[in-house]
Amino acid sequence: MQNIKCCKKSREQLQAMAEKGALAFVILKVEGDEIVTERAFAKERLAEEGLEDYRPYFVKALRDAGEPRLSVIDWNRELVFVGWSPDAADKASKMLYAAAAESLLAQVDGISRTIQATDDGELSKSVLKALVER
Repeated sequence: MQNIKCCKKSREQLQAMAEKGALAFVILKVEGDEIVTERAFAKERLAEEGLEDYRPYFVKALRDAGEPRLSVIDWNRELVFVGWSPDAADKASKMLYAAAAESLLAQVDGISRTIQATDDGELSKSVLKALVER
């Protein structure tokens, strides 16, 4: 198995997300042997843009990547890890991101729930709500 580490900046973002709740979501990708932040969405943008629900932006960002991604979303003050692996992604990418997910979860504290998703429906409000309420 490949030794994939979360870069310092991404680890600090996720830690701050757990401790301060400033970020709504973070999307990460694998570059070489490192997990790096591809996109982060600050909660202050919610008020600035008059948004009540940032989940559609989260899902769109994952979908637009077109390939597997690791991500964390703050859903009702619970950090949920989402392993995004679209059906169309190649097997090697899916395996790489599965290994990266294990590594990330071992390196970062504060994530209370995990979900693997292959399409938008698996990240609906009702699915996230049910996951957090378990």
